[in-house]
Amino acid sequence: MGAGWATALLSACAALLFGQQGKASESVAEVEKSSCCQQCLFLELQQLKVRAEQLENERRGTAPSPSPEISEETQSGTRLRKAICTSGLTGVIILLVAAFPKVAFSAALRVSGSGNTGPFQTNTALKYENVFTNFGSSYNPSTGVFMAMVKGVYYFHFTAFSIISGGASTNVVLMKNGERSVSIASSAAVLQLEAGDNVHVQLMAGTLVYDDMGYYNSFSGFLLFPITP
Repeated sequence: MGAGWATALLSACAALLFGQQGKASESVAEVEKSSCCQQCLFLELQQLKVRAEQLENERRGTAPSPSPEISEETQSGTRLRKAICTSGLTGVIILLVAAFPKVAFSAALRVSGSGNTGPFQTNTALKYENVFTNFGSSYNPSTGVFMAMVKGVYYFHFTAFSIISGGASTNVVLMKNGERSVSIASSAAVLQLEAGDNVHVQLMAGTLVYDDMGYYNSFSGFLLFPITP
């Protein structure tokens, strides 16, 4: 009798508090969400307080400004909590994807026509001028060079083709900062790059490649994941 009365009282309280009698699990979720949002509000108030103190100190000239790194970290934490509050795990995933650097490119050798590229007297970077995709603008079709904007692990792939005639041959090499990585008619490589490192495909001296609108010669790459310090 006593236990039944207590259960009924708890159910009634839950109904009054949440307006959803009989949905205890949803009520718990709402409580957690409300708690999370309160934490968000508390963090925002803290930031406003810190900013107000910072402005007052700057006005008086009595203390240096807080570290930008700390401020940025606090703001990132607030954004993450807001995402959890408003959209749950889905919101967090969307936030993380939005913050992830977007780097990807794909290009073919020729924009139009057909014919050989090479042979040249010296090793020459191939310029893949027909750009299909260039997210992040890290690839430069004018030079044929990809430059890493962020430190991370990247995937690269290239193909080479030629119609051999007159004793000429094909020899292309994937170069990282001027050093040979891989060399074959078609290949791929996963490379760890620092920000500012460059990658290009090099046509070796005395060799050639042939291309037309079949796009037999291509160069592609994308960021697998960034590496944080």
